[in-house]
Amino acid sequence: MHNAELNGTPCPVCGHEQTWWRHCSNLCDNGYIDDASDSLLYSWVASPVPCSECRGTSIEVWCQGCGVNISGIRIPEEDFYNEKA
Repeated sequence: MHNAELNGTPCPVCGHEQTWWRHCSNLCDNGYIDDASDSLLYSWVASPVPCSECRGTSIEVWCQGCGVNISGIRIPEEDFYNEKA
């Protein structure tokens, strides 16, 4: 886990307490990549799309327990505040 830091947020998938984060390693621009065609003729119509690694957040977050990439996963507010049984 190069340049990774503890996130402090439990995993929304498995509930494991230790999740990690780092700046996106996919060299995206603030979470987005230009969807440019290989042809220079159409490069001016390219629109940015969310990065496949960080899902538009510009940071990668993953769970140490289950290993799932949880970048950009939204937790419903009612689930966030309810304790797990």
